[in-house]
Amino acid sequence: MIKYIYLNIILLLFVSCTIQKDTSSCNFSSNTTEPERCFGGVGDRCKGVFLLAPMTLNYDTCTVDGYMSIGSIEHDKCCIKTLNKGHHCAFPEKNTKLCVKEWNKAVKDTLCSNIGVPRQWKEVFGAYPLDNNGDSTDKLFYAPKNFRVDPNYQKYCKYGCKKDKDGKIILHKDFCGSYCLCK
Repeated sequence: MIKYIYLNIILLLFVSCTIQKDTSSCNFSSNTTEPERCFGGVGDRCKGVFLLAPMTLNYDTCTVDGYMSIGSIEHDKCCIKTLNKGHHCAFPEKNTKLCVKEWNKAVKDTLCSNIGVPRQWKEVFGAYPLDNNGDSTDKLFYAPKNFRVDPNYQKYCKYGCKKDKDGKIILHKDFCGSYCLCK
């Protein structure tokens, strides 16, 4: 019985690894010479972060299912602003202080999300057909309704954070710090 189970697992792995997908109609390139793709996504362009925030390439629609966080948006914007010379950007300068704060925010968002304190959300990126020009890097991004947002970044709530009857932002606290909820 156990031999049969192992044989089926090996057969399944072999078949799934040998099925060829038509990759000729999409361009998911993360090459730094290519336009920016998966802008604001967690990780390096459309690569994601292994196990913590994976990106899944969909060759049928040329889209990418992945994750976005405020820290990742802030870091990507900082990289664009510094001509990709900031910390963990495409062409970082040695010992740079540029984009460090944004990088730390992105890392914290991912780590918090992976211990059950949501700071990143699911996002669909693209579509990226062969002739695509990448993402607009000046697009406005918003966290989903009722999403936990650091009060310092409430600009990512399209309609602001929820407020009490006196008009004050309702603050909450969890393991990763203070947050408000997007309206």
